[in-house]
Amino acid sequence: MNRVPQKIGRKGSLRWMQSAVEHHGRELNEAISTVALTSSNIDWLSPLRSDGYAEYRDEGFLRLLGLDPASLPLPLDRFWPANGPQWDALGRTDRGELILVEAKSHILELNSVCTATNPKSLGLIKKSLDQTKAYLGVAEGFDWMRPFYQYANRLAHLYYLSTINKVHAVLIFLYFLNDVEQDGPMTGREWEAASSVVRMTLGLPKGRQQRRVVNVFLDVSGWGGEVASKAVEANGRP
Repeated sequence: MNRVPQKIGRKGSLRWMQSAVEHHGRELNEAISTVALTSSNIDWLSPLRSDGYAEYRDEGFLRLLGLDPASLPLPLDRFWPANGPQWDALGRTDRGELILVEAKSHILELNSVCTATNPKSLGLIKKSLDQTKAYLGVAEGFDWMRPFYQYANRLAHLYYLSTINKVHAVLIFLYFLNDVEQDGPMTGREWEAASSVVRMTLGLPKGRQQRRVVNVFLDVSGWGGEVASKAVEANGRP
């Protein structure tokens, strides 16, 4: 399924991502434009309340971004099997830059492993990860299937768009600050330290592709339960 509707977020990154797009767009856009060198005029395409807070994957995320999957030099299904990365948020700037977002609110969310079992799918995933690793100058011996597989496959999809298909895309790792319910980091420094561990574990050398892969920090302290309050209005109960 290319379009995956989501429940209204009650906690964690799901809650804050929905709230950021729906109620704190100016803060979100300014935080991204400050460090990613993009326009601050970002049209957020997902997750939107009017679209069931849907998240998109496979050819669905390409179409949502305004790309024609059939017209790309390399079709996505030749780079990655079905049920690929499901993007937390997708946007497009008035300059035509495509914004891909992976959001986290606490450090344990960084951990992930590849769960694919089909031999053909696994073969394609490993082949594409190896291509990405070679492009980024990662030495042999680093395992991208665990323990930070999600981070790795996001890098691979940026490589697919930007390098293979020459699309102007930016990958944002959006780290929320002060998610006290999840005991999340309070400062960008804590997230930077965790991100450094991820990059070191994946064998990523410093300085490669930095302009298109950026960490963005957004403080949610003081944010109310805007998204949840809409659910109360709609359903008549919390």
